[in-house]
Amino acid sequence: MNVCSNYFDMAILTASQQEISYFLDTLFPQFELELRQQIVEHGIIQHVGANHIIAKPGQKVRSLTLIVEGLVKVFQERENGDEFFLYHLSAGQVCTLRLLCNDQLENQDITKQTVDASTLIAIPLQTVDTLINRYDSWNTFLVNAYRSRFRELLDALSNMAFNGLGQRLENYLEKQVKSYKSNQLHITHEGIARDINTSRVVVSRLLKQMQDAGKLKLHRNYIELSLN
Repeated sequence: MNVCSNYFDMAILTASQQEISYFLDTLFPQFELELRQQIVEHGIIQHVGANHIIAKPGQKVRSLTLIVEGLVKVFQERENGDEFFLYHLSAGQVCTLRLLCNDQLENQDITKQTVDASTLIAIPLQTVDTLINRYDSWNTFLVNAYRSRFRELLDALSNMAFNGLGQRLENYLEKQVKSYKSNQLHITHEGIARDINTSRVVVSRLLKQMQDAGKLKLHRNYIELSLN
C-alpha cells in the first residue's frame, strides 16, 4: 500500500494512523481537512476476516464503523435462526442503522457480518458527536447514507410483500451482482435460501428454471448470471 498524505507530517503518525489517512484520501476526499485529521487522531483501524460478526442484536454500541475494504452483509436474524437479508455495505459506506441506535447505546435487531476479509475504521461515539456538531461534510455524508439505506430497506420490504419467490430470487441475485461487481457469484444454494427465507430445495428448483430460461448458468462452485 502506497500510503501518502498532503496534509499530515507522516513521520509523526503511527502505522495505523498512516493507514487511516490513506483510506480517507482514497475514499472520502469530500471530508474537510480538519475532519480527516480528527478521524486519523481518534479512529481505530480494524482488520477482520470473513464471517466476522461486527454487530449483533443487544450489543452495546461504542463506535460508528466506516467500511474501507471488503464487503459486509447486514441482515435481521429471528429467534428461530431464520435470516432476512437487508443489504450489503462496501468500501466508502457506513451503517446508519447503527447510528440511529446511539441514543440507546444498543444495536437494535440488526446483525452485521463480513462476507470476506475486510478493513474497518471505528470512530468512538464521543468523537462522532463532535464531528456532527462541527463539520458540514460529515453531516451530509451521514444524511446521504441514511437516505440510501432507507431506500434499500423499503426495496427489501416491498420485494418481500409484493413479489413472488421467483421474482424475489431474481432481485436478490441482481443485488449480489452489484455488490460483488461480478456476474459470477460464489454463493451456495443454502446461503441464498437463508437470505431470502426459504428452503434450499426451492432455491435449487427456481435456479434450474432460471437456467432453462437462459437467465443464468449453474456451475459446480458458482452461479453465472447472463449479461443482458
